[in-house]
Amino acid sequence: MMDRKEVILDAAFHIWGKTNFTQMSLTPIAKHLGITKAALYKHFRSKDELLQAMEQRFLSRYRAFHEEFFQEVVGLDLSQAVYRFMENILRFYLGNPYFLSYFYVLLLRSRLAERPEIAPLFLRQRELFRAIFHRAGIQTGSEELDTRLHFLYICTTFWVSTLFWEDKECRHPSQIRPPVSGDLEVWRSSLDRWNRYCMEGLANLTGNLQESHPHRLNYDEIENKTLFPPPPKREHDRIFQAIVDVSATVGIREASIERIAEKLGMSKSSLYSHFRSKRSMFETLLREEQRFLLRVLKEKLSSLSGFAERSYGFMYITLRHTLSNSSLLSLFNWFRFQNIRIPIRPPGRSFMAEYFNFFFEAYEKGELSCAKEELIPAAVLLHVLTFRSLQDTASPQELDESLSSKIRSMHQLYLYGLTTPNLSKESV
Repeated sequence: MMDRKEVILDAAFHIWGKTNFTQMSLTPIAKHLGITKAALYKHFRSKDELLQAMEQRFLSRYRAFHEEFFQEVVGLDLSQAVYRFMENILRFYLGNPYFLSYFYVLLLRSRLAERPEIAPLFLRQRELFRAIFHRAGIQTGSEELDTRLHFLYICTTFWVSTLFWEDKECRHPSQIRPPVSGDLEVWRSSLDRWNRYCMEGLANLTGNLQESHPHRLNYDEIENKTLFPPPPKREHDRIFQAIVDVSATVGIREASIERIAEKLGMSKSSLYSHFRSKRSMFETLLREEQRFLLRVLKEKLSSLSGFAERSYGFMYITLRHTLSNSSLLSLFNWFRFQNIRIPIRPPGRSFMAEYFNFFFEAYEKGELSCAKEELIPAAVLLHVLTFRSLQDTASPQELDESLSSKIRSMHQLYLYGLTTPNLSKESV
């Protein structure tokens, strides 16, 4: 008979997972189990204790998955090892359907690879793949090896996410749901396709971008063409800056509306005269940032030619905009802590079409021969690779040489896959 704690953990993942862990009340869990909240507290003294148990369950099964992979990959070549890795990741999440959205929750908290329970596994896997790459004739230094593995992890997790997305046309982590089938064989053709992409990249997959090999791209020139001035001062900047200042002084959790109003020298009611609610503050900030970035992308990408140049221009512009607005992360964290019920709405289709317009243009010109329904996944992946490169860089303040080198390498992997012999760091 299953331990009662395990039953409660199952229910917590199931009930909270339906909201992607944005609404975590104990009441629906108790109702689902047909018990009182008081009965729940006999097994877990607090919600925090339940959350810790959930985290330990995820991490223990995540470790077990890696241990299984280590046993299976011995003696395999690069192509076989990558395929087995992707297959096992898919099997892991199909067998634990609410673990995927929980994985994204953990990513928001910390770098998973640095967790003491997980770090040794990643180090072991790193050395395993180093040997596999070397047997394939791909000599990798530490930085390049990390970039290649980073690319593999991102692509694999992203690919599995596409199978879990509720709305296939407008993809966003907030829409993760268990897939229609938990049978791995149902997704075999998709696995084959994405495995080939990871190995060969978008260019080799389509066969139409060979003339834009990374060693022929002038990255310095692309970056110079896409430079842009900072956004103009906006009406609400003073309020947003006050949120950042107060958060830095007293911490995000203590940065109350009252303290922000005091910082601005106005009453709480006066502050709310600018915004109806915290949600409207959040939506105003997001809308203004989107508008500015869209204007820059439209203007600057038009000065570049071909998909290879424009895809890197997109990455560079997005990174520079984020780094030049260091307060954005503080603001988004403040909104998250102040009102965790603010929904993260998936971007509308019209915004997606504008934001990734250069993908559709490349498709219409015959530069990309992938299926039309694959354009949005390919575009969103480029966006994810850009931001994950930024988030996994320790305290980035500017687009320095190290980060620039990493993003160039990630772009080359995006186009040419893990089989690219050497990642070019220099423009030519």
